[in-house]
Order: sequence, then structure tokens, then C-alpha cells
Amino acid sequence: MTDQQRHRVPRAARAARVGMLGIAMALVAATAGTVSAAAATDGSWTVTSTPSNVRAVHATLLRTGQVLLVAGSGNSRSEFSAGTFKTSLWDPNTGNLTAVNTPWDAFCSGHAAMADGRILIAGGTAAYSSPATNNQPAGSKEAYLFDPVSRRYQAVPDMSRARWYPTLTQLGDGRVFALGGLDEAGRYTSESEIFDGSTWSSPAPGPSNYVYQPMYPALHQMRDGRLFFSGVNAFGSNAAEVPPGLFDINSRAYTNVPGLTDDQRRDQGASVLLPPAQDQRVMVIGGGDHSNDVNAVSSTAIADLRAPNPSFQPGPPIERAKMYVNAVVLPNSTVLETGGATKSTVFAGAPVLSAQIFNPKSNTWTKVASPTVPRLYHSAAVLLPDGRVATFGGNPTSSFEMRIEVFTPPYLETGTARPTITGTTADLRYGDYATFATTQVAPITSAVLVRPASATHQSDPNQRLVDLGFTQTSTGVSVTMPTERNLAPPGWYMLFVLDANGVPSVAKWIHLDGGGGNARGGYTLDGFGGLHPFRVGGGTVAPPVDRAPYWPGWDIARAVARRPNRTTGYVLDGLGGVHPFAARGAALPPAVSGTPYWPGWDIARGIALVPDGSGGYVLDGFGGIHPFRVGTGSLPPRVSGAPYWGGQDRARGITLLPDGSGGYVVDAAGAIHPFRIGSGRPGVPAVRSPYTPGAAPVRGGAIQRNSAAGYVLDGFGGLHGFAIAGGVPLPITGAPYWPGWFIARNVAI
Repeated sequence: MTDQQRHRVPRAARAARVGMLGIAMALVAATAGTVSAAAATDGSWTVTSTPSNVRAVHATLLRTGQVLLVAGSGNSRSEFSAGTFKTSLWDPNTGNLTAVNTPWDAFCSGHAAMADGRILIAGGTAAYSSPATNNQPAGSKEAYLFDPVSRRYQAVPDMSRARWYPTLTQLGDGRVFALGGLDEAGRYTSESEIFDGSTWSSPAPGPSNYVYQPMYPALHQMRDGRLFFSGVNAFGSNAAEVPPGLFDINSRAYTNVPGLTDDQRRDQGASVLLPPAQDQRVMVIGGGDHSNDVNAVSSTAIADLRAPNPSFQPGPPIERAKMYVNAVVLPNSTVLETGGATKSTVFAGAPVLSAQIFNPKSNTWTKVASPTVPRLYHSAAVLLPDGRVATFGGNPTSSFEMRIEVFTPPYLETGTARPTITGTTADLRYGDYATFATTQVAPITSAVLVRPASATHQSDPNQRLVDLGFTQTSTGVSVTMPTERNLAPPGWYMLFVLDANGVPSVAKWIHLDGGGGNARGGYTLDGFGGLHPFRVGGGTVAPPVDRAPYWPGWDIARAVARRPNRTTGYVLDGLGGVHPFAARGAALPPAVSGTPYWPGWDIARGIALVPDGSGGYVLDGFGGIHPFRVGTGSLPPRVSGAPYWGGQDRARGITLLPDGSGGYVVDAAGAIHPFRIGSGRPGVPAVRSPYTPGAAPVRGGAIQRNSAAGYVLDGFGGLHGFAIAGGVPLPITGAPYWPGWFIARNVAI
């Protein structure tokens, strides 16, 4: 009898046997192998020519694109006694496997990515079962960080509690929450602790609603900061013993979420935060009981955690009853389920060779090509950056499945070219945005972030897909990062864009909450020429202006424009005079030429520069748009489609799209009028006015640097955001506000 077969849990009816521990293999290379005969529209499966070289109980996709395969002792007493602990790095591009020195037995540990991309691996096996450990495996307190760049383990302080089969869940603030597992004496560990990157917190109680703490509990970080336990775990706990619910780790309050069907057979089913994460729905798929001779189930259940009093509702069943179910979130916001067995491998459960894809929007399953390699106990499945899914492992009672098989989803077999995405931006802050060049045969319809997998024992508590705000530009897309840390905890993500055919790009790696984002601030101009910096979204405040025109007592300043270097620009006065300014000690910009000047006529209302800074336009109060050159630059093209109100001093501001294709005139009533620059350019999207003047008149407008949204300025300094082609207006902070004083004159970003 193996160590895990001796493991027991409190349910009286549960048999004493648990089964051997298996493996989660590495991601799959594009090497030749056997392919299923399924039709292309069903997807296809390929077995790679090179199997894993370690018993990969744990598989983690690294930000380098390699896969970390951790075996530890691999469920071998002899390897444990000899101190032979194994890890390998698998390169999905070459198929190469590289051994990594492994300083402890990470067998049955927990793991999660830190915000900087290092992988925290905590717990593992301190001893195989014996009378000294209550005839159960003993947990370890050891913890390490694996650095994807140096390819080495880095020791960190031990946990306060030893853990075998723990769950590690990243929180919205970047820390990692550890719960569950067996301690050094083989007893259930009921306390939690948190790792902040260098130290562990003091132990704190787990949910008091539990009779005991389950092993590998399926926990999901939710939008409101609480953790949701879905009822899925290892070794078959039921709802009477450990009810599903929402756990506030600060107050320790626990709110039961009732209604989970087949709750006694959710052992090693799948638990997945359905895409997109904004919908806050968790699905439980299949499951069984590893310790008892009972059949697995085909049922599913979905909890909508946005509801005031959430509960599980039955979902559509999968086509075959099975446990050991792997669920993978795909970039097209669907979920693949694959692998499994009819019941526990301890009781000779037969493999189930089936796979389906769930569409959360239609609430339906679609059958796809069946895998050829059985995936049983301790199998795993991981999304690759190229949009395929790799599957590993499978642990019958006395062997490991070492073959690696990869699934090519139907979206990669449409016969159309997939989109491409290029750009150098990697570090982005919350609420920040970035513009990427794309090529595609159909328009881009969505952009998403997908958390790289870190899977073991059919469990990946940190898996999630987050929808992004995006706007198509003339050369590609501009995407806006989430603003909520609980929705998208900090770290490395795969950015996918998808076209109208549902085909995803190859992922681009994005570091959310990185330190390298560009400044996103701007200025509000007052009537005396004062320039007041503010912050846009997650950007940095615009630099203080050192030199600028100022007319104390003369309400003559009318508009402001920033040059491409973001540290210089021009202030326009009401007579049409254009005055340079500079910030951070920068040299003043060149003089302009060709601008209209109306001495004695306070008619100038706005100014805007073309993207390369070679020239720009002055707006008069009737809506006339007059081009000018900067220094020796070229005179910009004439515009078309702009409104003109002869005899009515109605125009109030002008702002250009960052790609130079056109822009908008803002009038005194708050209406926003598009126009084109030159000819042969794409049409400028129509937008709705976000503000109708009441007490404060309209004074101008500006567009975000990503073309996704803009703002209308009122006379008190209020900024009112509007969307462009479905984009997201970012929050403005630090802008001045003068209630009752019509002093604000214009705005620039």
C-alpha cells in the first residue's frame, strides 16, 4: 500500500485508500507526432516525440515562455531517502529539457506566481507515511522562489506551518495566501498565512464554518477582495463538512454559498473562474471521490457571485461522467475540459477520452476532438502562449504517463491567417494604456489578458481571463489595462487580441503594475496663463512648467497644446498669439509661423499640434481651423468636415487624434464634432457629448494619448470623460477645480 493509500479524511463512510501521486507534465513542443483523425473544425491533438524527463507533478508556465516541471521525489520513497529531488525546464519552441538543481522535496507543494514573475513554491513532503506521522505523509515548512531568468531556486523563510497539499492564491495586493495541507505530523492544518515576497505573516484562523480544512481547496480571488471556495478539493470533502463560501481574510467572516449539487463527489473535479473575470462566475465541473468506490459525475454548477445572496445553479452537464477533470480558459473566452476517469484510479477507474469547450455566453458545451493519451490522477493542462493547450501526466495505480499531448483548438484551424501583434511595451500600470501594431484579415474584436497557468492535481486557483478596453487605431489597437487589483492581481499576463473570425494572436507578455510605464498626465489652463498639472489613470503627473506666459489680471489665455516630447508646448491667447512654454528646464520650443492673428479681436479659441510636432492648427470662435508650421516644419494639410458657425462665436476647443487622421471641435454647448485631416484617411468616429453645460460653460476638450477616449472641460475645471469607439476614459486626479469661477480655459494631455 502506498503512502497516499494510507491517507484518511474524516468522513465515516470514506475508504482508507487514496491512490498514488502522479504528474503534471511540461508544455508541448511543435515537434512531429501522432495526430487525431478528427475534422479540423473539431480541433486536433498531437503527441510530441519527446516525453517528459521528470515526473512532473507540478507545471508552471514562466514569463520566459518555458515551463517549470517540478517532481521533487515524485512519490518515490527510494528517491526521497536518497535525497534525489528533480525539476526540469521545458522549452516549447525547441522541445529541450534542462535539469534544475532542486534543494528540497517539493512533491505535493503549492505554487503561485509573484508579481515580479518569480514562482513561489511552498510546502512539500518532509516524510513519507509512518507511525510517527499518523500513517500519513508529513508536510514541509520549506519555501523557495524560482527565478525564470537565473533559472535557480532562491531560499526564502520557512512557512509557520508545514503543508502537504496546500493551495497558494495570489491576492489583489500581490501577496500570496496559503491555506490547507497536512502538517509535519500528518494532521490537517487549519491556519492560513500570507507571504509578502520576503516574510510570512503570523498564522491566522481559517474559516470557522469548516469541520476541518480540506486539501488543495479551490480558492478564487474575487473582485470585492474575498476568496471564494467552490467546494472542489482533493480527497472528497463534502458541503456538510466544508461548505462552499466567501471568505474575508481580514475579518475572518465566512458567508456560505449554498446549492452545490453532487457535493460529495467534487473531489478532483475542475473549478474555474469563468471568462471574463469581470462576470464573477465560478463553474464546478465533474468530480468523484478518490477514496471510495463510487462513480464520478457529469454534472456542473455555476455560482454568480455578483448576486446579493449568491448560490449555485445547475449548469449544463458534460458528455461523460468523470473525475480528474482539467479545465483551461482559452483566449476566446471559452473553457476547454479534457481528461478524466470514470471513478478513482484506486478502484480501477477507466480513462475517459473526451474533450468539450464551454461557451459562458451561450451556456453550452461543444464537443471537440478527443485526446489519444489517458489523463488520470494528477494530470494537468496548460494554455500555451500560441493559443494551444498542452496536457501532461496521468497516474494509474502503479505507473506514470510520461507522454505529452497538445490540443490545437478549432480557432487555429479556420483556414484564415491569425492576427499578429507587435510593440515594445511590457511594463504597464493599472489604468494605463499601450498602443500596438496589428495585422489581421478581419477587424480586431477583443483584447484580453490571460494569467499564465500554474497547475497541479487538477487545480489552478489563479487562472483567469480579464477583458480589456480597446480601440482600433489606423495601425493597430490601443488597449487599456484594468484599474482593479482584485480583478487582475499584479504580475505577468499573456495579452491576446482576437479578430472577427474568433482567431487569437500569439500572446504578447505584459507586466501589469510594472515600473516602466510612460507619463500620462496633462495640464488645465486658466485664463491668466497658469498651467496646472494633473494625472491620467495610472500615469504620472505632468511635470511643473518652468517658463510660460502669464497675464495677471488679464483673462486672455485661451488654449494649450503639448509637443511630442511632453515637456514643451504652446499657449494661445485670445488674439491668436502663440507663446512657447517649457517644463523641467527644457529649452523653449521653436517659434511658429503662418498663424492667423486678430489684433483687437478676442476670437482665437483653440490650438492643437499634429503628432510629429511639425505644425498644427488654430481654431477661431466660429469654427474656422487655420494651419500653421513649427520652426521649419511643413504646413499641415487642410481639414474637411469641420463645423462652421458664421457670425456665431460658438467653437470652444480643438483636439487631434494621436494618429493624425483627424480630430474634434468642441462647441459651447458641449457637442463634439469630428473632422478629417487631408484626404485618404479613415473616418473619425462619432462620439456622444458627456456634458451639457448648466452652471459651468464648456471651455475645451482633449483626447487620451491612446485614442480610446477624451474629455470635455467646463469653466470651473471639471473634466467629463467620453469614449471613442468603445474605449475607456481613465480617471483624472489632481486637476484644479474652481466652483463658481469661470476661470478654466482649456486642457491638454
